[in-house]
Amino acid sequence: MPLTFPVLPILILELGTYGLVSGLLSKYTKLPILFTLLITMILGRCMYALSYYIIQFFFLPDISSNISPINAVVIGLPGIILQLIAIPVIIKLLRKHK
Repeated sequence: MPLTFPVLPILILELGTYGLVSGLLSKYTKLPILFTLLITMILGRCMYALSYYIIQFFFLPDISSNISPINAVVIGLPGIILQLIAIPVIIKLLRKHK
């Protein structure tokens, strides 16, 4: 995936949302890591969709459907499942060895 317009601004907003939400939830709530991860993933994908549709509306009406939010979720399902399995284990190990 080339890191150019429109992909780069979409990813910057999505990844920034992941960092912000996960940091705030882990610092200010006592939610289990799995719930924090799920909320973070959902809000990150919502930001992806919002930025995609803003770019489509204002800049590129004929934006590629390859990077549409639905495609991003469908293509990303193996990664989503892997994260839901691996990240709680990694966090638990890191907290154990702290």
